[in-house]
Amino acid sequence: MLGTLAAGSISTLAVADGVLCPRADIVGSYDTPTRTEDVVVRDSVAYVADRVRGLRVYDVQDLSNPVQLGSLDLPGVCTKLVLEGSHAYLACGESGLQIVDISNPTLPVFSGALETSGSVLDLDAAAGIVYLADDRGGLQVVDVNDPSTPSILGSIVTSDSAKAVRVVGSSVYLATGGNSSELDIIDVSDLHSPALLGSLATEGWSNGVDVVGDFAYLAVDYTGLLIVDVSDPSSPQMVGSYSSPFRNFDVRVFDSVAYFASDNGVHLINVQDSQNPTLIGANDLIGSVTSLDVVNDIAFVANGAFDGLKFINTNSLGQPAMLGSWTEARSLRGVQTVEGFAYVAASAEGLKIIDVRDPANPIRIGSYDTPDFAAFDVQVDGHVAYVVDGSSGVYLFDVSQPGQPILMGSQDFPGHHFERVQVDGTKVFAIETLGCYIVDVTNPASPVFSGGILSQNLFDLEADGVLAYTTKRGVGLEVYDLSQPLSPVLLGSYSLERARGLAVADGIAYVVDEHLGLQIIDVSNPSQSYLIGEFDTPSSAFDVEVLDHRAYITDQGAGLIVVDVSDPSAPIGLGHYDAPGTEYGVSVEGSVAYLASLNAGLISLDISDCPPCPADLNDDGSTNFFDVSAFLVAYLSQDSAADFNGDGSLDYFDVSAFLQEFASGCP
Repeated sequence: MLGTLAAGSISTLAVADGVLCPRADIVGSYDTPTRTEDVVVRDSVAYVADRVRGLRVYDVQDLSNPVQLGSLDLPGVCTKLVLEGSHAYLACGESGLQIVDISNPTLPVFSGALETSGSVLDLDAAAGIVYLADDRGGLQVVDVNDPSTPSILGSIVTSDSAKAVRVVGSSVYLATGGNSSELDIIDVSDLHSPALLGSLATEGWSNGVDVVGDFAYLAVDYTGLLIVDVSDPSSPQMVGSYSSPFRNFDVRVFDSVAYFASDNGVHLINVQDSQNPTLIGANDLIGSVTSLDVVNDIAFVANGAFDGLKFINTNSLGQPAMLGSWTEARSLRGVQTVEGFAYVAASAEGLKIIDVRDPANPIRIGSYDTPDFAAFDVQVDGHVAYVVDGSSGVYLFDVSQPGQPILMGSQDFPGHHFERVQVDGTKVFAIETLGCYIVDVTNPASPVFSGGILSQNLFDLEADGVLAYTTKRGVGLEVYDLSQPLSPVLLGSYSLERARGLAVADGIAYVVDEHLGLQIIDVSNPSQSYLIGEFDTPSSAFDVEVLDHRAYITDQGAGLIVVDVSDPSAPIGLGHYDAPGTEYGVSVEGSVAYLASLNAGLISLDISDCPPCPADLNDDGSTNFFDVSAFLVAYLSQDSAADFNGDGSLDYFDVSAFLQEFASGCP
């Protein structure tokens, strides 16, 4: 090996105002056995529903050092729990209701269980009665005054599957979903005969519901937070909403703040004005947040398989890294942004052109339905957009007026299935698994086939003059001489088993491998390519764009990863955003990255550099006692690091300047 091989690693810090800004709002965590689904905190003890392992109990008095107190394995898939008195009640799917005595948190003891006609998805409890959202079994009302022999007192069949439940007084608020979705308000003053009082149809089903005063708050899948006026139970009315076009799982409301849990992390929403909820702050956690509880401004978060249980200081939340999203079409495969416009390959919905000059408010201004309704990739060069459309071929659009794309010409290739496109001058490369076709577009109105590379399992291609760099599944990176496009010559290769997207710059190929992550390969001599650096990604790397010594990687299980490749032999992870959906393409313009997602639409992310934090002398992302100590050491030893006013001497003014920066904290 001629170069020095270095492996990078990814930071596990939370992101803040931008993808690249580490923050200190995560103040603790505990890696639970499998997948943390729900959490309830009482008296500095956290009770956790672990998806496979049942109940877990933790002492969280010291958030920086949580300690497991006890546990009890339970049957089924346990996803929700509620506490009442000395018992924990768990919703364990087809294993029904599981009841555990927690009078001694260090030794939880099984008390009883009840199987139902459906699958218990959620539950609430009050005065010795547990109310079950029993999926196809509707609402079940269960007497648990004798925990060893719980019994069903009454039930009511719902219009669709019962998903989430909350009880307030003699009313039950039940969210249903499936073919139709609604909020049902049910009178349970007679426990044996629950009666429907009123209902409200919702757009998508609710996975979580909370009720405070005259309002019900719903976490609605792929829609967001809905606020419903329930002051008249016979006629509930939606009065406000907050958009969150992702998987949304739970909501808890305290002191006019809604704590909202989703695939997009934890969002705090001001709901004092029920008609105009507004974002207060967010933490874009990696992975799904399925549930949360809040005690003394600390959010205890069920974070699925990513460290399980996390503790977030909600007083220090900033704005989310996600600036905005466009979800009119969800199955996006490719994107390129040029001068404030995003050109999107939207599968069956063809080419979409989105105005992203305000990334927080993307607006579709143009579209074109391609013939086979299978637009899989798009590249823009000048005022021409090149689109590959499934089994049809290559299409050229005049986008000099982005709102009015005009078809200029096309080159059909019947029987082929193109998934990617690259442009190099007057050559367009249409790429499929069987190889690529080269199209001469000197005359855009009359594209002409001019050659190609016949090669099984081709995935991506990057062209640079007479050289073409390709990735192939089971082979890796190959470099071809295209001086004679009809007879390309293989110059060299580098072996990788699961190579996917690539980018080439300054004699270096940046290849993402599905299993190995980013592979950085010196291709200055194509016949002797060699690995000079690598950076492992969390899940399944798919595509990469390299710009200004940074690699932007889409990972289909982990979103966007940003890597500093200024020293290719020692790549450094700068930031990570676990975007919802399955990410395919990425395009970067200015300080914004745009992701094309298979099921979450177009997502815009803030990738601007973090503002400086001068008082963070130990570089841990926050200001604390250790920074004060570091300043004092530097000051007393006459170290220039303590010269905070930059006048070349150390005196009172430096102490004052440091204290001012320290009080401001880190952005």
